[in-house]
Amino acid sequence: MSVTYAIFEAEFRSSIRRNLDSIRKRFVATVLIGLLGLIFSFACIRLVKFVIDNPELFPEGSNEGYGTILVIFFALFTLRSAGHTYRRIIKSKIMDMHLVQPIHARIIMNGMLGSIVVPNFLLSVSLLVVFVIGNYVTNTNIIIPTDFLILFFLFAILSPICGFLFSIVGSLHPFSRKLKFLLTLSPLLIILMFIANISHTAPNLSIGITASSLLVMLIFCYNMDKIFVEALESHKINSSSHKNPIRFLKFRWLRFVLGAIMSPQQ
Repeated sequence: MSVTYAIFEAEFRSSIRRNLDSIRKRFVATVLIGLLGLIFSFACIRLVKFVIDNPELFPEGSNEGYGTILVIFFALFTLRSAGHTYRRIIKSKIMDMHLVQPIHARIIMNGMLGSIVVPNFLLSVSLLVVFVIGNYVTNTNIIIPTDFLILFFLFAILSPICGFLFSIVGSLHPFSRKLKFLLTLSPLLIILMFIANISHTAPNLSIGITASSLLVMLIFCYNMDKIFVEALESHKINSSSHKNPIRFLKFRWLRFVLGAIMSPQQ
């Protein structure tokens, strides 16, 4: 457990340092983007309040409930977590240093999973805090249901786990082995998106299914240590840095069509 926490702490602090360095280099731009983001968030809160107060103006399902917000949140954060997993874990050269240590691969994987889950969860909480502040500043008085908060926090944990698993599975080779795991995990992801979309109509059932899905995903993660190592090795062997793939934008493939063009000096 201490080794898992040490790996997580190192990755988490490294991520904080990268973000702080990025803010220092682009301080004015970061402040400007932050202010624009707050203004846009407050405008969206006013828009949500307008939709809630005027349901007769949106007769085609635009005012059904918070399910649409949850499914968009889940989809975006799953994609974000998958990208972070690929950049910071699959492509990272630091993983070679971790794997040569005399520790179990599951311990390494748990530490790296924590470095993906915790920042995403903190970002999710910060978005919720922005909404609460904007709700107060704009005086919209939108009531946040308890069921929504429970589902929001469940999906805030589920989305980075799903992104982590799909990024690992997506790095497997050959394609047949990758497809086998994708066919196993994809139905669960589709079910979660469907449950998120209708969660406002049956909140208790949605909470139960989402919590059960979280347990299933944790069991998957616990038993994927060998697949985790296999994905890292597959990426090193099959990535473009170790091969010489066809580069379409270099137009060298046109030589097969037009033939070699002689220069004027020749």
